[in-house]
Amino acid sequence: MRVLQRFPDESEKTYYAVLSVGYGLLADIDIESERLRSLGESRFTIWAVLRLIGLKTYRMKVSYLQAEPGDKGETQPQRLSPRLFRSTTEVEKPRNDELMRRTISADTNIISDPLEPFADNQIEYGDLAEDFVAADTFGPSSKYSPLTGEIPSDWVTIEGDFVLVYAVLQRFIGTDNMFAPKSKMDDGLIYLLLIRGDASRGQLFQFLTSFESGTHVDVPCCEMIPVKAFRLEPQTSEGNLTIDGEKVPTAPVQVEILPSFYRVFMR
Repeated sequence: MRVLQRFPDESEKTYYAVLSVGYGLLADIDIESERLRSLGESRFTIWAVLRLIGLKTYRMKVSYLQAEPGDKGETQPQRLSPRLFRSTTEVEKPRNDELMRRTISADTNIISDPLEPFADNQIEYGDLAEDFVAADTFGPSSKYSPLTGEIPSDWVTIEGDFVLVYAVLQRFIGTDNMFAPKSKMDDGLIYLLLIRGDASRGQLFQFLTSFESGTHVDVPCCEMIPVKAFRLEPQTSEGNLTIDGEKVPTAPVQVEILPSFYRVFMR
């Protein structure tokens, strides 16, 4: 997913996410329970109980382009820069000092790769630094209205108090957390979960205890919506906004799918 964020000073930042974008209850539990990290995954359970006791709602506007029934979204691969990874049959063996882990960091990406000797017909690393400095150019241009623009007429907009908004790409977001049971690796869709501010603590308890089986989507307060893109506009600076489980400033974001954008290499 490409996540565009705009700040009060009108500056913008682009992130690339492979798992989730969240705001509200689940993001609060994830970030605030860090102080109990030494307890392992049980920290989430403890903090969930505390958050249910001191339940918070957040005022926000959520807009989304809903996928039609049977719509697989966009699944065609996006072309990466040819300088980033290129196939070769004549690969120069890396120097010894290149066998150490190399990290290339830019405002929008952090990539770490152990550089090992390459065999013929494998991968040659191109000019990574040049590509990642211009990370905002990754992928095709957005076909949606910019974050500062009007919300398109075919989008649905909801404004009000929410307990949480959480969007995922994958079926699982944890070892025992089947968050989006209908998600498939190649469906080209984002699964947007909404829980509005009038949800009861009983319903939220049922929601939080049903992740393992994926039946949380059947709890009356839950709205799981397959979308192609969405916009989240918090009306307050409170709460935690997370991208792939990492806290970012609380500010409006617009999220869209980038189908088949990442390549995974293994040996």
